[in-house]
Amino acid sequence: MRKNAFLFLTLSALTAATAPALPGITPYIPDTSGEYIYYRDFSAEPPVLVGFLYYDEGTYAARYYSPANARTFTPEKDITAYFSVNPDSEFIELTGESITGAETPQDALLVNHLHDIFYELCARRRKVNVSGIQDKVSKENYEQLGGQVSITWSPLVPIFNMLSIKDPKGKPLMLLETAGTLTSSDDTSFAWYKGFPTLPKDKIHTLKKSPDARIPQTADFNGCTASLDGMWRRAADNIWLLGDSALLTMGLIQIPAEFLEQGTDSAAFLQRRLSQSTANSYALWERRKITRTENSFTVENIFWQPQSQNVTHKFSVITRRQDGDYDSMELTVFEGAYAQNKKYFNGILASYRTDN
Repeated sequence: MRKNAFLFLTLSALTAATAPALPGITPYIPDTSGEYIYYRDFSAEPPVLVGFLYYDEGTYAARYYSPANARTFTPEKDITAYFSVNPDSEFIELTGESITGAETPQDALLVNHLHDIFYELCARRRKVNVSGIQDKVSKENYEQLGGQVSITWSPLVPIFNMLSIKDPKGKPLMLLETAGTLTSSDDTSFAWYKGFPTLPKDKIHTLKKSPDARIPQTADFNGCTASLDGMWRRAADNIWLLGDSALLTMGLIQIPAEFLEQGTDSAAFLQRRLSQSTANSYALWERRKITRTENSFTVENIFWQPQSQNVTHKFSVITRRQDGDYDSMELTVFEGAYAQNKKYFNGILASYRTDN
């Protein structure tokens, strides 16, 4: 829990280099180096994964992944194309490419499939105005996917801002599975990802109540408070631990002046960042919930850590302060403990207050 399940949003998340990601497009939320997306591509049978990684406005990676299939005697395919484009062009102009994992002539078709998706989504994104934080739906003809489709766009999705493509009956043709940001040059989250299996049930982590549960305690930091009990231990000024079951933190998110000068919607940026995977801890986009009020929002996520098989439930409560910065409280709980004690943990969330 302490090392893998909790991503505390720091000032560096706001000061990371941002820039337009796609030639000819000015995004509502600038993309950050290391952001990536993975779609489940239902145009293949069985469905496959296609992912895209943004290094900078001239450099990208695209990955095709399908597991081995014993029924069709198909081997595992894991192909990545690293390519550069002319950032000064209004359209996609490929200037270089290297490919790993392609071994047969058939694999060249899979690389072309990645190219087709990249070119198509870039071209379609240029024609759509994606602004604000609300989703936008466009009705389009997409011949490669069978004709008429509905494309849902969201500025909270990096790179293409594309959330899903569905046929006229609402059947998904491409669906965002996860989005994230690499935390360092050693972060293998993009290259390692192989999709969500049936989400494992967390039968290991539980919450055993003790007599200390009857002892009231208040978590307080920098004008923010939440009601806890004696089972929680204060580990630092702004960190509280509930054994190995849960972690609660409070903090201040300061908005840099250069960020404001760019005109970026800081609340939208935070909602996007808090919806993302981090180092080998993947956010299930379909399970994500965002609740907004006039001066605050809550991002609720389920994270899957495949290496440890842990599943965590995370709540990020962000409140705008009078000075324009943000107070934050984040509660991360192992899914097994949360599922058995929803009323207990939801009560902690409901008790949160800030006087800033």
